[in-house]
Amino acid sequence: FPVTIIRVYCGVGIHEASHLNHTKKMFLRLHSGKLTGELQIWEGLLEDERIEQLARTESPGYSPYLHAAKKALFEGKELGNALANWKSVPDKDKAVAIICSVLRVPYLLAPEQKEWVTIKGTNVYKKLRTLLHKLPKSEEDVEEMGAKLKVFWEAIEKEYEDAKREDDSTLALEYAEKTGKLKGKKDASKD
Repeated sequence: FPVTIIRVYCGVGIHEASHLNHTKKMFLRLHSGKLTGELQIWEGLLEDERIEQLARTESPGYSPYLHAAKKALFEGKELGNALANWKSVPDKDKAVAIICSVLRVPYLLAPEQKEWVTIKGTNVYKKLRTLLHKLPKSEEDVEEMGAKLKVFWEAIEKEYEDAKREDDSTLALEYAEKTGKLKGKKDASKD
């Protein structure tokens, strides 16, 4: 147990030191306010993967520490819980879990998650595999991939907003039919 804690702390330290060594443009964009919302999250995850790969390249001995930190921060927390309790997770949260997993811990995804589709039939895993066919090698790659993820996420959100509007319209129509308050029909309660 204590050895695991030490590995996690070392991994977090190595991760943050790698940001100091390799992350410049993203921090400037954060500071300027140009990087906000979901885009900040997607780019942050991409940049984390990029700088950890750089740390592993610089010193292969860092790998077990970085893996211990990743395991503690992803597998044992909300993401790991969402994947373990997949059937009870709301759809948009499922989409977020798949995106985060693909970016940081793809080995956690089970066939059930890889095959899951949104309300309009989008297979999130397969779509991400086509959008993000390589690991980011530069900060420019991170920015470009983050922009693609933002567009993809907005499309998923739109699917669910459209579905909610359709449901609301259907419920309103059903209510109008039941109460006889359809346009052009006489209100039965006034007879």
